[in-house]
Amino acid sequence: MTMCEEPIQKNNVIAGPWKARPKREVILQDEKIIEDQENAMFCDTLTEGLLIQMINTIDENGFETNTENFLRDMGWIIESVRSTLYREMDLEHPMSELIREFTKEVEPEEKQKSRHFILDIGRLGDTLKRFRNEDEDEKETE
Repeated sequence: MTMCEEPIQKNNVIAGPWKARPKREVILQDEKIIEDQENAMFCDTLTEGLLIQMINTIDENGFETNTENFLRDMGWIIESVRSTLYREMDLEHPMSELIREFTKEVEPEEKQKSRHFILDIGRLGDTLKRFRNEDEDEKETE
């Protein structure tokens, strides 16, 4: 044996002050929950990137992007985009139900092969009237 070689130790088990195992079983998150969280994070990041580009383009074309109305509208658009991406990943988003309830399919033209949906203004208007009436009723009872 040369000086650089060390003898092989056969009993090299280290006995340390290891903690005792817990009495309760450690429960790890379900893989589906982890996947959903990762998908939601991806959708959130994609939404942010898309909308930043859109807002910058709108701003560069001379529109005011710091007004309260613009920011409110963008909040609605942001959540609509996020909801759309979530739905594609089979994730729940409260805006999805609103979109489903307040849009309607337009009859396609003969040569048009793709489906087309628009905002159902009548239904939205009826709902807004009900909200306003409820608000008025609440003010009267106060």
